Amino acid sequence: MNRLNRHFVRSYLLAAFVAGVAFSGVSVAGEPSTVSSPDGRIAAQLHTEPRLTYSVTLDATPVLVRSPIGLELRGIDPPTRIDSVVSRQERSRYEPVVPRKHREIEDHYNERAFTFDNGLGLVLRVYDDGVAYRWTTDLEGQQVVMNETATFEFPSDARVWWPRSEGLQTSHDPRLAETTL
Repeated sequence: MNRLNRHFVRSYLLAAFVAGVAFSGVSVAGEPSTVSSPDGRIAAQLHTEPRLTYSVTLDATPVLVRSPIGLELRGIDPPTRIDSVVSRQERSRYEPVVPRKHREIEDHYNERAFTFDNGLGLVLRVYDDGVAYRWTTDLEGQQVVMNETATFEFPSDARVWWPRSEGLQTSHDPRLAETTL
C-alpha cells in the first residue's frame, strides 16, 4: 500500500459506524449512487439533487441523513453534473508507521470515484466499520479553497450514549448516560 493510501486511511476517515460488493448505477436524474461496505452492512449514498449530499445507513437503518458536502474553489463554478464514475475494491495489508496492537492493518473497502463537470472529483469509500470521502481535482496549477462544507445530519430520533462525569474525577469505566441528539 502506498503512502498516499495510508495517509488517506489515517487522515480522512470521518466516522466509524460500528455495527459481495454492491454498487448501483451512476447517479442519473436525481437518483442516488450507492457504495456498500465489503460485508454489505454499511451503505453510503451520494445524492446530486437538489444539491450535493450524502447519507449513510447501517443494516438499512439511517445513521446519517442527507448531509450537505461541497468544496468551493476560487473562480470555479460548483459542479452541476457527474461526468464519470470509476468503482473499485481494495483488499490489502500494510504495516503501520506507528506501532499498534496488530503488526499489520487490513485495508478493505469499496470505492467509487466521481468526476464532476467542473474538474473536481469526490472519492467515496465504504469500509466494514466506517465511511470516508475526500475531494480531488484535475485542475492545473494551484487552487485556492474558499470554503468546504462537511456536515453530519443525524436522524431526528438518533440516540447517543456518553460518559457522564461528576466533578473532576474520571473513571476508566464510567457510567453512561443515554440521550437523544
